[in-house]
Amino acid sequence: MGACSSTSKAAAVHIDPGEGRLGLAIIVRGGRGLSGKSEKQSDPYVMLRIGETGSTWERKSETTERHSRVVYGSNTPVWDLVAFVTVPSSQLSTMELHLKVNDRDIFTMDDRLGEARVPLAPLHREGKEQEVTLVRSSESATPAFISVACTAPDSTLAREMAQHGVSHGNHNHTLGWLGAMGQYYSTRADDARYYLNMVRYLLVSQAPHGTHEWWLGLSRSVEGSTPGVSIAEFPRPRQVVYIGHAEVYRRLAELPAVLGTDNANGHAYRENFLGIQELNNAMWPEQGPNATIGIGMGQEGHAFVRPLLDRMVGPVRGNWSVASVQAAADGFWRGRRSLYVSGTYESDVKLWVFRMLHRIHLDIELTDDEALAFSRLQGRMLLAIGVPPSAVTISLIRSALKVD
Repeated sequence: MGACSSTSKAAAVHIDPGEGRLGLAIIVRGGRGLSGKSEKQSDPYVMLRIGETGSTWERKSETTERHSRVVYGSNTPVWDLVAFVTVPSSQLSTMELHLKVNDRDIFTMDDRLGEARVPLAPLHREGKEQEVTLVRSSESATPAFISVACTAPDSTLAREMAQHGVSHGNHNHTLGWLGAMGQYYSTRADDARYYLNMVRYLLVSQAPHGTHEWWLGLSRSVEGSTPGVSIAEFPRPRQVVYIGHAEVYRRLAELPAVLGTDNANGHAYRENFLGIQELNNAMWPEQGPNATIGIGMGQEGHAFVRPLLDRMVGPVRGNWSVASVQAAADGFWRGRRSLYVSGTYESDVKLWVFRMLHRIHLDIELTDDEALAFSRLQGRMLLAIGVPPSAVTISLIRSALKVD
């Protein structure tokens, strides 16, 4: 059984059937004058959408929505947000960038600090940062401003910000954790639904009989699904998981024609997903705005890495052979009277696999202690990257996960 997912927002692959798409890098550097109620310090974050000029926020497509991180206790936040989006080229002149700045609250609804609408075509044509005045509520007399730009994804400005490890707009500040796991709580139903579904999936995956029947059961019981083929509204609303082999094959076969040369200029693009699990970039922040696990890299990244992988592990030139692996396995089992399998990291087979992979990929011979240290590091990484992006920025959680 294969599986892939499609969605209108936050999925492994986004597909737009339209033609003539233009890749944009929306840059929101920061703001000033963003005082909260009674002119006090605020905890501001910015979110944006792109749509028809003059339309309401709700009428603008959710597929273009991006959020920055929260900057706590600051009226002059620096978000360094870079949001990569695609829009129809023919409609650029009729579109606007819609920005909303909110003050993050823990136990009440977030307060609105201001909003702005910026015509997209002039902003894109200018290609440099501009300071925009926010329209504020009548409760605040303090002027507030926000610095924005719109450039090509490969522009000098976008590359400079990427080199500084900026945010890439996947922060979701409507999700929070209580108690020891943070200061937030969820106010958005689709986030709660996603994490509930992921917990269900985790529990089912521990069963000895596997997940096959569970997936089939969902495809039969969830409204809008096709039995044995797809599961609607899973794991988030507006997402679809495809489980039927023929359907997965068909959809994957369509991807090469719509991927483009990199994530920003095709009708379909990848994000930082492992299967259906959304990941954060805590373990590789140096990659900048497109930080992902290896299989989530853009097409240009794959074009660079795959020849190197082929050179190391390919069937013709790879640094291995069936005979060499067989010889290593024989050596592992020869004379062995017991096998340790109960430890989370210390399994004899797991440590042998790590030694083999380092030998084949990097021509490095690990000792038992080094293989164990690597196994423990991998365990921490797998735990850390599954934490919600909004929560992994909290120092308490980073300390518990040993991210730093």
